[in-house]
Amino acid sequence: MTKSISNDLRKRILNAVLEGMSARAAAIRYDVSASVAVKLVQRWRATGEYKPLPRGGYRRAVLDQEREYLHELLKKHADWSEVELAAHLREARGIELHASNVGRFIRKLGYRYKKNGLRIRTGA
Repeated sequence: MTKSISNDLRKRILNAVLEGMSARAAAIRYDVSASVAVKLVQRWRATGEYKPLPRGGYRRAVLDQEREYLHELLKKHADWSEVELAAHLREARGIELHASNVGRFIRKLGYRYKKNGLRIRTGA
């Protein structure tokens, strides 16, 4: 991911647009993409802000609200795969998640799936 352009450069682009230059012409003048300049001017006109929005941060898991429901579901259906759990959540709760996200969350809850060692071995 690329770095945000500096606030100084943002101010210069906006000042050029305020002086009558188009956003695309200001982009050429300050050697930035036209998309950056146009979006900067649009955002400034809509909100009055020119500084970049914060990036990154923590995002809560979608399944945090379904924690108790998942505990009950896993008690009843301990043998379900992650794909089956994701399909059930889609049907019962309307939650669209990839099976790997469901798997990460149930491991976070402390559930583990242990393979049956006897089924792995081939008879010698």
